[in-house]
Amino acid sequence: MKETTALLNEALIRSVMGWEEIGPCAVQELKNKAWKTNYPKGKLIYLEDDPPDYVYLIEEGWVKATRLRRDGREQWMRVIGKRDLFGEVAVVAGTNYPASVMALEDLTTWIIRGDVIKSLISDPTFASGMARRASRQVLQFARLAEDLSLKNIEQRLVTTLIQYAEYQNGAWQVPRREWTTFDEMAARLGTVRDVLGRSLRTLEKEEVIRVEKQKIIILDTNRFLEIGGLS
Repeated sequence: MKETTALLNEALIRSVMGWEEIGPCAVQELKNKAWKTNYPKGKLIYLEDDPPDYVYLIEEGWVKATRLRRDGREQWMRVIGKRDLFGEVAVVAGTNYPASVMALEDLTTWIIRGDVIKSLISDPTFASGMARRASRQVLQFARLAEDLSLKNIEQRLVTTLIQYAEYQNGAWQVPRREWTTFDEMAARLGTVRDVLGRSLRTLEKEEVIRVEKQKIIILDTNRFLEIGGLS
Protein backbone atom coordinates (compact mmCIF):
# COMPACT_ATOMS: atom_id res chain seq x y z
CA MET A 1 0.00 0.00 0.00
CA LYS A 2 1.43 3.37 -1.05
CA GLU A 3 0.02 6.68 0.23
CA THR A 4 0.39 10.10 -1.41
CA THR A 5 -0.19 13.69 -0.26
CA ALA A 6 -2.38 14.76 -3.21
CA LEU A 7 -5.73 16.48 -2.62
CA LEU A 8 -9.06 14.91 -3.55
CA ASN A 9 -10.53 16.58 -6.65
CA GLU A 10 -14.02 18.12 -6.41
CA ALA A 11 -14.95 16.73 -9.83
CA LEU A 12 -14.25 13.21 -8.59
CA ILE A 13 -16.32 13.82 -5.45
CA ARG A 14 -19.30 15.03 -7.48
CA SER A 15 -19.02 12.12 -9.91
CA VAL A 16 -20.01 9.69 -7.12
CA MET A 17 -23.63 8.55 -7.21
CA GLY A 18 -25.48 10.50 -4.51
CA TRP A 19 -22.80 13.14 -4.09
CA GLU A 20 -23.66 15.17 -7.19
CA GLU A 21 -25.39 17.96 -5.24
CA ILE A 22 -23.71 17.98 -1.84
CA GLY A 23 -22.89 21.43 -0.50
CA PRO A 24 -19.52 23.21 -0.65
CA CYS A 25 -18.83 22.69 3.07
CA ALA A 26 -19.19 18.92 2.71
CA VAL A 27 -17.01 18.95 -0.40
CA GLN A 28 -14.29 20.91 1.40
CA GLU A 29 -14.38 18.55 4.38
CA LEU A 30 -13.94 15.54 2.10
CA LYS A 31 -11.06 17.23 0.27
CA ASN A 32 -9.33 18.07 3.56
CA LYS A 33 -9.75 14.70 5.23
CA ALA A 34 -9.24 12.16 2.42
CA TRP A 35 -5.90 10.65 1.48
CA LYS A 36 -4.85 8.81 -1.66
CA THR A 37 -3.61 5.23 -1.56
CA ASN A 38 -2.55 2.65 -4.14
CA TYR A 39 -3.20 -1.08 -3.71
CA PRO A 40 -1.73 -3.82 -5.92
CA LYS A 41 -3.88 -6.34 -7.74
CA GLY A 42 -5.01 -9.12 -5.40
CA LYS A 43 -4.69 -7.02 -2.24
CA LEU A 44 -7.33 -7.82 0.39
CA ILE A 45 -8.54 -4.44 1.61
CA TYR A 46 -10.77 -5.66 4.41
CA LEU A 47 -12.55 -8.82 5.54
CA GLU A 48 -16.22 -9.53 6.12
CA ASP A 49 -17.07 -8.62 9.76
CA ASP A 50 -14.08 -6.30 10.18
CA PRO A 51 -14.93 -3.05 12.03
CA PRO A 52 -15.96 -0.24 9.64
CA ASP A 53 -13.07 2.20 10.05
CA TYR A 54 -12.96 3.70 6.56
CA VAL A 55 -14.89 4.55 3.41
CA TYR A 56 -13.12 4.16 0.05
CA LEU A 57 -13.64 6.21 -3.14
CA ILE A 58 -12.16 4.56 -6.24
CA GLU A 59 -10.28 6.76 -8.70
CA GLU A 60 -8.94 3.96 -10.91
CA GLY A 61 -9.37 0.21 -10.91
CA TRP A 62 -11.94 -2.35 -9.78
CA VAL A 63 -12.65 -4.31 -6.62
CA LYS A 64 -14.93 -7.22 -5.81
CA ALA A 65 -17.09 -7.50 -2.69
CA THR A 66 -17.76 -11.13 -1.79
CA ARG A 67 -19.12 -13.34 0.96
CA LEU A 68 -18.10 -16.91 1.70
CA ARG A 69 -20.96 -19.35 1.25
CA ARG A 70 -21.56 -22.35 3.50
CA ASP A 71 -20.38 -24.69 0.75
CA GLY A 72 -17.04 -22.86 0.65
CA ARG A 73 -17.68 -21.01 -2.61
CA GLU A 74 -17.52 -17.26 -3.05
CA GLN A 75 -20.73 -15.34 -3.60
CA TRP A 76 -20.03 -12.12 -5.43
CA MET A 77 -22.09 -9.25 -4.04
CA ARG A 78 -20.80 -6.37 -6.15
CA VAL A 79 -18.09 -5.38 -8.59
CA ILE A 80 -17.15 -1.76 -7.90
CA GLY A 81 -15.23 0.53 -10.23
CA LYS A 82 -14.03 4.09 -10.52
CA ARG A 83 -16.15 6.98 -9.26
CA ASP A 84 -17.84 4.69 -6.78
CA LEU A 85 -17.64 4.03 -3.05
CA PHE A 86 -17.33 0.97 -0.89
CA GLY A 87 -17.50 0.59 2.88
CA GLU A 88 -19.96 3.44 3.38
CA VAL A 89 -23.00 1.29 4.23
CA ALA A 90 -21.33 -0.28 7.27
CA VAL A 91 -19.94 3.07 8.44
CA VAL A 92 -23.33 4.83 8.30
CA ALA A 93 -25.25 1.86 9.70
CA GLY A 94 -22.75 1.27 12.51
CA THR A 95 -22.31 -2.41 11.64
CA ASN A 96 -19.27 -4.43 10.61
CA TYR A 97 -18.37 -4.66 6.93
CA PRO A 98 -20.91 -7.05 5.34
CA ALA A 99 -18.48 -8.48 2.77
CA SER A 100 -14.78 -8.90 2.05
CA VAL A 101 -13.26 -6.57 -0.56
CA MET A 102 -10.27 -7.37 -2.79
CA ALA A 103 -8.56 -5.41 -5.58
CA LEU A 104 -9.18 -7.05 -8.95
CA GLU A 105 -6.46 -4.93 -10.55
CA ASP A 106 -4.02 -2.23 -9.47
CA LEU A 107 -6.18 0.23 -7.55
CA THR A 108 -6.03 3.94 -6.81
CA THR A 109 -8.44 4.92 -4.06
CA TRP A 110 -9.17 7.76 -1.65
CA ILE A 111 -9.65 6.77 1.97
CA ILE A 112 -11.94 8.71 4.30
CA ARG A 113 -12.21 7.93 8.00
CA GLY A 114 -15.58 6.61 9.10
CA ASP A 115 -16.00 9.32 11.76
CA VAL A 116 -15.63 12.00 9.07
CA ILE A 117 -18.46 10.46 7.04
CA LYS A 118 -20.67 10.17 10.14
CA SER A 119 -20.03 13.79 11.10
CA LEU A 120 -21.05 14.93 7.61
CA ILE A 121 -24.51 13.37 8.05
CA SER A 122 -25.42 16.55 9.97
CA ASP A 123 -25.07 18.43 6.66
CA PRO A 124 -28.55 18.21 5.02
CA THR A 125 -27.12 18.09 1.48
CA PHE A 126 -24.80 15.24 2.36
CA ALA A 127 -27.50 13.34 4.28
CA SER A 128 -29.87 13.68 1.33
CA GLY A 129 -27.21 12.42 -1.07
CA MET A 130 -26.45 9.40 1.09
CA ALA A 131 -30.17 8.62 1.37
CA ARG A 132 -30.52 8.67 -2.44
CA ARG A 133 -27.47 6.45 -2.73
CA ALA A 134 -28.81 3.96 -0.18
CA SER A 135 -32.18 3.82 -1.94
CA ARG A 136 -30.55 2.96 -5.26
CA GLN A 137 -28.42 0.28 -3.62
CA VAL A 138 -31.49 -1.32 -2.03
CA LEU A 139 -33.03 -1.57 -5.50
CA GLN A 140 -29.82 -3.09 -6.90
CA PHE A 141 -29.70 -5.76 -4.19
CA ALA A 142 -33.41 -6.46 -4.64
CA ARG A 143 -32.72 -7.12 -8.32
CA LEU A 144 -29.76 -9.34 -7.39
CA ALA A 145 -31.96 -11.38 -5.03
CA GLU A 146 -34.62 -11.68 -7.73
CA ASP A 147 -32.06 -12.80 -10.30
CA LEU A 148 -30.63 -15.51 -8.03
CA SER A 149 -34.01 -16.87 -6.97
CA LEU A 150 -36.19 -16.48 -10.07
CA LYS A 151 -33.95 -16.44 -13.14
CA ASN A 152 -32.07 -19.27 -14.78
CA ILE A 153 -28.36 -19.02 -15.54
CA GLU A 154 -28.82 -17.73 -19.10
CA GLN A 155 -31.13 -14.96 -17.90
CA ARG A 156 -28.70 -14.02 -15.11
CA LEU A 157 -25.82 -14.02 -17.59
CA VAL A 158 -27.64 -11.64 -19.93
CA THR A 159 -28.70 -9.22 -17.18
CA THR A 160 -25.12 -9.12 -15.89
CA LEU A 161 -23.49 -8.62 -19.30
CA ILE A 162 -25.89 -5.84 -20.27
CA GLN A 163 -24.68 -3.73 -17.32
CA TYR A 164 -21.21 -3.54 -18.86
CA ALA A 165 -22.08 -3.44 -22.56
CA GLU A 166 -20.61 -0.63 -24.68
CA TYR A 167 -21.59 0.39 -28.21
CA GLN A 168 -18.46 0.21 -30.37
CA ASN A 169 -17.87 -0.22 -34.09
CA GLY A 170 -21.56 -0.61 -34.84
CA ALA A 171 -22.26 -3.34 -32.26
CA TRP A 172 -22.89 -3.81 -28.56
CA GLN A 173 -19.99 -5.58 -26.89
CA VAL A 174 -18.79 -6.35 -23.39
CA PRO A 175 -15.05 -5.80 -22.85
CA ARG A 176 -13.37 -8.63 -20.94
CA ARG A 177 -10.94 -7.30 -18.39
CA GLU A 178 -7.98 -9.41 -17.28
CA TRP A 179 -9.84 -10.60 -14.19
CA THR A 180 -13.05 -11.62 -15.96
CA THR A 181 -12.15 -15.29 -16.20
CA PHE A 182 -14.85 -17.93 -16.54
CA ASP A 183 -14.31 -18.88 -12.89
CA GLU A 184 -14.84 -15.28 -11.77
CA MET A 185 -17.88 -14.84 -14.01
CA ALA A 186 -19.38 -18.05 -12.63
CA ALA A 187 -18.85 -16.89 -9.04
CA ARG A 188 -20.62 -13.60 -9.80
CA LEU A 189 -23.59 -15.47 -11.24
CA GLY A 190 -23.85 -17.93 -8.35
CA THR A 191 -22.96 -20.95 -10.47
CA VAL A 192 -19.94 -23.01 -11.55
CA ARG A 193 -17.64 -22.78 -14.56
CA ASP A 194 -19.10 -25.78 -16.43
CA VAL A 195 -22.67 -24.47 -16.23
CA LEU A 196 -21.57 -21.01 -17.33
CA GLY A 197 -19.63 -22.51 -20.25
CA ARG A 198 -22.70 -24.41 -21.45
CA SER A 199 -24.80 -21.24 -21.29
CA LEU A 200 -22.25 -19.27 -23.30
CA ARG A 201 -22.02 -22.05 -25.90
CA THR A 202 -25.82 -22.16 -26.18
CA LEU A 203 -26.00 -18.42 -26.81
CA GLU A 204 -23.19 -18.70 -29.37
CA LYS A 205 -24.89 -21.62 -31.13
CA GLU A 206 -28.07 -19.55 -31.39
CA GLU A 207 -25.95 -16.70 -32.82
CA VAL A 208 -26.97 -14.36 -30.04
CA ILE A 209 -23.39 -13.62 -28.96
CA ARG A 210 -19.82 -14.30 -30.05
CA VAL A 211 -17.21 -14.89 -27.36
CA GLU A 212 -13.74 -13.57 -28.18
CA LYS A 213 -10.62 -13.39 -26.05
CA GLN A 214 -10.94 -9.69 -25.27
CA LYS A 215 -14.70 -9.16 -25.57
CA ILE A 216 -18.15 -10.67 -25.95
CA ILE A 217 -20.02 -9.28 -28.97
CA ILE A 218 -23.82 -9.17 -28.94
CA LEU A 219 -24.93 -10.27 -32.41
CA ASP A 220 -28.71 -10.23 -31.93
CA THR A 221 -29.67 -7.44 -29.52
CA ASN A 222 -33.42 -8.13 -29.61
CA ARG A 223 -32.99 -11.82 -28.85
CA PHE A 224 -30.36 -11.03 -26.20
CA LEU A 225 -32.77 -8.72 -24.35
CA GLU A 226 -35.63 -11.18 -24.78
CA ILE A 227 -33.62 -13.97 -23.11
CA GLY A 228 -32.83 -11.70 -20.19
CA GLY A 229 -36.46 -10.66 -19.80
CA LEU A 230 -35.48 -7.08 -20.60
CA SER A 231 -37.47 -6.48 -23.79
